[in-house]
Amino acid sequence: MKHLIVSFSNLEYKYFKKVFSKRIVVTLV
Repeated sequence: MKHLIVSFSNLEYKYFKKVFSKRIVVTLV
């Protein structure tokens, strides 16, 4: 169960980073 939560948060983090970087690019441009 703990491992599942860790991998889910890791996946969520990657997704968040992707969305966040896109948002920064949109804001700058």
